[in-house]
Amino acid sequence: MSSELTEKEKKSEIKIKILETFDIFLPKAQGLNLAVNVTEVLRLESSWRDFLSDEVLRSLSKSEARFQEAVWEIILTEHNYISKLHSAIHVYIGCLINLQEDDMFEKVQIKKLFTNLKLIYRTHLDLWTNFFLPELKSCRKNKRVLDASSIIPIYGQIEERIPAVYVNYLVGARDSIEYMRELCDEDELFRRFIDWAEDKDALQPEKNKCKGNDKNALDSILSGPHQRITRYGLLLETVCKLAEEPIKKKLEETRVKASALCLWIDRRVSLEDLRRTVISVEIDDFRNLSETTSDFLANHFAARGAFDFFSPVQGVKEEVQRRVYFEDSGIMLKDGEHKNAKIFVVILTDVLKRVQK
Repeated sequence: MSSELTEKEKKSEIKIKILETFDIFLPKAQGLNLAVNVTEVLRLESSWRDFLSDEVLRSLSKSEARFQEAVWEIILTEHNYISKLHSAIHVYIGCLINLQEDDMFEKVQIKKLFTNLKLIYRTHLDLWTNFFLPELKSCRKNKRVLDASSIIPIYGQIEERIPAVYVNYLVGARDSIEYMRELCDEDELFRRFIDWAEDKDALQPEKNKCKGNDKNALDSILSGPHQRITRYGLLLETVCKLAEEPIKKKLEETRVKASALCLWIDRRVSLEDLRRTVISVEIDDFRNLSETTSDFLANHFAARGAFDFFSPVQGVKEEVQRRVYFEDSGIMLKDGEHKNAKIFVVILTDVLKRVQK
């Protein structure tokens, strides 16, 4: 038994050495076919001040400088977010695919772990290339301050492109993070791979190690989309407070839309979670109920597939969306024979749902 363990340890060490071959050259993630040089596209100054001459900087008032800082924060956080997604795709997914070709981590389900993160990456990289980058190039060329009006079409594109991509991801994000933790608990080699990968910067692979907030921890990457979508409205709120008319009114309108989008996505995800809960419940989950109650529940189970959680709410304006108003998992269902079952009750805009907890 001892020699067997030693042999396994030797194999693990050999596999770890394979990781070291990626320290200099990271493999390209498959299936992206990007038409841009990502390293060049994501090149970014350390501050908005770098665009300006000393003379222009000195001419700015304190309020103007604070306003530029708030606009820059939107650009900087978007850049950092895309950079982490880039590392997720090229360090984690790219290396995992290559390692699986060398018979490592064969049981790791990459799709289950990262769901549609590739699509999120492509969406944000496209937004950056077509909307953020032109503004940055103009500032570099003309040595001017950031134009806050450029934010409005950017947020318009976010509202148009983000919802479907993010709902699909966020619905499965909790399962992805849980799956990652299971892999780390069950496979020491996978843990070592995670430790190695979080120090790698796909944009600057020559760096020995990432430090502090630059680290690309996998749990941070997987939770990143949820954190990012909630920040858009908050970041714009700061810009609105510091803005002056006439742009202030337009920015405020954009902020309201961004906040509404975040709320819509949150409610959509809640409905999808609820739909999955309802679909997953089986009549056999209800134990020790009378025949009368079982027959009653069977009728409800037969009809449960007919209800569409995402259908329009009847009898109200089209913009009214179905949402969850109340949840309680501590309610007991008692039948005529005084037998109990714990149920989960949810009140939606127009529906009362009862499912077994």
